[in-house]
Amino acid sequence: DALKWAQSKGAQFTWDEELKQNYTEITENGVLKKCWMEDEKSMAEKMNAVREADVGGVAAWKLGQEPADFWPLLNLNSK
Repeated sequence: DALKWAQSKGAQFTWDEELKQNYTEITENGVLKKCWMEDEKSMAEKMNAVREADVGGVAAWKLGQEPADFWPLLNLNSK
């Protein structure tokens, strides 16, 4: 998975205040690769944005890649 790959490359994640998400940049074989990583803090920021925009819900790219703390956070923020 992305986190294991980034960690294997010695990546350090940085919080992007504008995007409200952690990211890292890794140059591999002369190619710059960027990786954004969700965690409890970034998901809380997204749930706040959903609530403020009063939209109907959220969607996930692929189930099984979420951190363990995602589901309780989603449950707390449901209507």
